[in-house]
Amino acid sequence: MMALGTRYHTQRNNKLFPYSTCGTTVIAEYLSWLNIKYGKDFISDDDAVFEALNCPKMLDKALAYIQQGEDYIKGLLKHRVDEPNTPLDESKYNYLNQSMLMLCKVAEYLTNYTFDFKMNYRNEASIKQSIDDGFPVIIAGKFTESGHFVLIVGYDENGNWIVDDPYGNWNSRYKDENGSRVSYTIEAVNSIVNLKEDRKLLSIRGFII
Repeated sequence: MMALGTRYHTQRNNKLFPYSTCGTTVIAEYLSWLNIKYGKDFISDDDAVFEALNCPKMLDKALAYIQQGEDYIKGLLKHRVDEPNTPLDESKYNYLNQSMLMLCKVAEYLTNYTFDFKMNYRNEASIKQSIDDGFPVIIAGKFTESGHFVLIVGYDENGNWIVDDPYGNWNSRYKDENGSRVSYTIEAVNSIVNLKEDRKLLSIRGFII
């Protein structure tokens, strides 16, 4: 088995919207790993990453992407245009939390642009190579009805990904709230992700600049 020494982050104890912050939680864990690997001091608190994702700079960037026609930014928040002074509720944050592009951008922002975070379609071999190179890989799939982000931190010889799942153990349908170092079969993961014909799935990993 090959597994990186990441420190598990759970979204369940987040102060801000614990049921919908899987994306920012896996980014926080990724930044925590970079701190360990490179001796950095990047922000890696789950709630602080969530707040950074929703800061004016990131929201302006999201608006710019939408205006450029990026269809994977999920729906411009109506209140940001028409009702800027109205209170925010949980549903109005979800479009950023579920956007891989914006997760890349906030990760780059929080590393002071010393790391590049790329969205790419990767096959099993390239994900394993990333792990071997010391970089976990973020994926999203229908682990839940609304979609969910997890962090692949390793693999074993039996056809499993070793995953840090911020909401718990998908194998138990999240009755088990501990998602640290859980084993998900590669075939099971492939069945719930956006898999291309060549068995590549959309994912995020970091690169040092």
